[in-house]
Order: sequence, then C-alpha cells, then structure tokens
Amino acid sequence: MRLNSSYTSHEREIREINNSLKKLQNEMNKLNDNLYLNKEIYRNLDNEYFNIHSEFTEKLKELEKDSVKLEVEIDKLKEEKADLLSEIVECER
Repeated sequence: MRLNSSYTSHEREIREINNSLKKLQNEMNKLNDNLYLNKEIYRNLDNEYFNIHSEFTEKLKELEKDSVKLEVEIDKLKEEKADLLSEIVECER
C-alpha cells in the first residue's frame, strides 16, 4: 500500500517534470524563432542603412562638385563685373 502510494507520487512527479520540460522546450523554440527573426531584421536594416548611406554620400559628392562649379562661375562673374566697372570708369574719363 505504502509502495503503491509512493509509486503513484513518483509517477505524478515524473509527469509534472515532463510537462515542464515540454513547456521549456516550447519556450526555447519561441526564443530561437525570435532570435532568428531579429537577426533577419538586423541584416535588413544594416543593408538598408548601407544603401542609404551610399546614396547620401554620392549625392553629397555631386552637390560638392556643383558647389565648386558655382563658386568658379561666381568668381568669373565678379572678374567680369570688375572689368566692366573699369571700362565704365575709362569711358567716363
């Protein structure tokens, strides 16, 4: 009688442990799935960042070239203006 009770008690404990193990395995699977998803999201974001950074860098380089061209053009126009002012002063004399 006492052995039967002990046996039944041990069987119940074993079932509870097995159930707990199944729950832990399910949790572990969920964590692994989430980890995989997070890695995928990170990779996608990293690629997107790289692409945006590259595009921005290219646009910045183009704008810098345009800026230099405009500065050269401004300098030429200033020289032309100074020359024209000199000619006007000469003509007035």
